[in-house]
Amino acid sequence: MPVEYRITPAGFGWLARAFPDSNAFSPFAAFAKVAADFNEEDKESLISQGVVAPDGTIQPSALAALNVLSGADGFSRIRIMGTAAPVDKVIYFKENTACSVDSAQGYFSVVFPAVNREAVYMLEEFTGSSRLVNIPFHTSLSPKAAFVFLALLDLHRAANLCALAGEPKDTVFSVGRIIEKANTEGNSLMWFVNSLKNLTGVVGLSETDVKAVVNELKEKNLSGEKEDGVFLAGDGLELAYAFLIPEYVFSIGYGRMIAGNSCEHSECHVVFCGMHNLLYIDTDRDSIIMETMSGSELLGIMANALQGMG
Repeated sequence: MPVEYRITPAGFGWLARAFPDSNAFSPFAAFAKVAADFNEEDKESLISQGVVAPDGTIQPSALAALNVLSGADGFSRIRIMGTAAPVDKVIYFKENTACSVDSAQGYFSVVFPAVNREAVYMLEEFTGSSRLVNIPFHTSLSPKAAFVFLALLDLHRAANLCALAGEPKDTVFSVGRIIEKANTEGNSLMWFVNSLKNLTGVVGLSETDVKAVVNELKEKNLSGEKEDGVFLAGDGLELAYAFLIPEYVFSIGYGRMIAGNSCEHSECHVVFCGMHNLLYIDTDRDSIIMETMSGSELLGIMANALQGMG
């Protein structure tokens, strides 16, 4: 039967003393700096749960789980952002064992062995199981072109929502407006741009950037150009009408240890705008891949992540 422990960040930091060789993945390494916040209440919680004995030594019943967290060969992380109670689940893998760590308010729920069936059921509540896609779409763009395209998508979505409210807005956007909206940190309107920023670390656009990629977007039939600015076209325009209101952004990340204590990491994002409107965003060397997918496809990606099959 799986066992569950509730451990605070300071608890992980305090436990790190027993695992000095923890690798870069380990929550022990991640929270070592907050060990000073560990208090008597945290210690009593660990004792009552059977994680440690009163003298602070690790209990044998908890050691198997903590060993996985200390020296995992790899991990998968699933985050669902934009919800009232965000989901943040990490599965650590070591040889043939797995231990899950879920974020909660003020602590982490550690379950060993990880229970994947229940996790898939929970994730399906967000994705649904439909195989339908409203708009078939696939493209590959340079990072700057993807940035401009998604900025246009966000701006056009906003214009469409204003039109629905009886306040029509222009859907041709000047280079200056694209730059202003794309570069404003924390702009809650720019869901798609912000997702790309978080995924790639590309943080800003210049006038040169925008002008340099307009032809790339025109060649892909994703935008057009007038004297007063740039506008969405073709498949891009269809997305703007269908993907009006994002609900969540799913982030699925993978990591594995390589030589020494170094690791490699990959990640993709999926912006969810309703049961049949999901846009997958991923990197492929020097390109950004974007395609629509169904809820069942997204659920399959996350189910594989839970099994360490990224």
